[in-house]
Amino acid sequence: MALAPPPPGAPGALRAPAPAAAAAAAARRGSKALHRPMHGAPLGFMCLTVLRRAVARRARKEAAPGVEAWRALPLEVPANMDVILRNRYNDVVLEELDDIDLSPFRTLAVVRLPIFTVPNVGQLQRLLFHVGSPQQLAVDYALQHHGGFLGVAVDIPQATYLPRGCVGVEVVEVSRKEDLVRVVLRGVSMLRIIDRVAMPGTNGVALPLMQEVLEITDLEREAGEAELAKEAQRLEELFGHCGQLQKETGIFNAGDLSAASLAELTEASRQNLAQVRLPGVDAEAQRWPVLASHAAVAAFGAQKRADFLCDPFSSLRRLRSLRQFLELMDRVLTVKLHAKMG
Repeated sequence: MALAPPPPGAPGALRAPAPAAAAAAAARRGSKALHRPMHGAPLGFMCLTVLRRAVARRARKEAAPGVEAWRALPLEVPANMDVILRNRYNDVVLEELDDIDLSPFRTLAVVRLPIFTVPNVGQLQRLLFHVGSPQQLAVDYALQHHGGFLGVAVDIPQATYLPRGCVGVEVVEVSRKEDLVRVVLRGVSMLRIIDRVAMPGTNGVALPLMQEVLEITDLEREAGEAELAKEAQRLEELFGHCGQLQKETGIFNAGDLSAASLAELTEASRQNLAQVRLPGVDAEAQRWPVLASHAAVAAFGAQKRADFLCDPFSSLRRLRSLRQFLELMDRVLTVKLHAKMG
């Protein structure tokens, strides 16, 4: 099975003659020229085939890579949309859905991975998949149909259905050696899974209906950029203080917030996503708070990370939720530190 679409720009492919030029040249050579057999096929048919292949290669070459290829697709409304929305296992909350004119529903390949191998938005993750595994099949499908963009959901033990959300990732590198496929995935956005009960098709790939979660919604616009920046600054301060308390108490149950500052983690995310358009973000001042919130999530332990990755929402709600959690963590660790010192 191919691991990537055929390479664009094969030598000479884009220099195929246009139909009108080919016909004119044939007329000069005589009417029989277009019908001269070549390995059993008329020359006119061969010219048309070459032209079609050239157009296909050019389209692949010019197609937007990664998430932009998926974003360019039109809205998908399945015939059973009402059934999907009413299905109690899908647990769709209509009030939480983003405007479909701004973030349309589209199907997308999805895989399940253990929590610590799921790349957060702004992170790179290097993984190995066996050829023929559900993960490899989904990667292959994404490369062929969606520019290498797919969803990665947290694999919750004993869960029958997909979680309410997952991370949208781009395949930035892929190689194959024997029966193993090496991939590098980059988290670029959060996705809301509309059809959580979707099962794999005959190709072995599950293609649930999804919606990209907008980072900036009416909530953020009404609050203003200053409020976003304020929440991000408060989060950075709490993150650093809790990390210091972790060092002093030796308690790392919630993850390791002491290994790097939130500013350092956010800067790494900024570099990883330098050329990526964040959903709903249209101002540079909005990017840092958005990336800071995702970087903070990546530092937490399994349970807290899963909470955010499996039930995604916009940036200000995420910042406030993180702040509240870190304020609680600060109080608990401060009490533990005083008990240790007393």
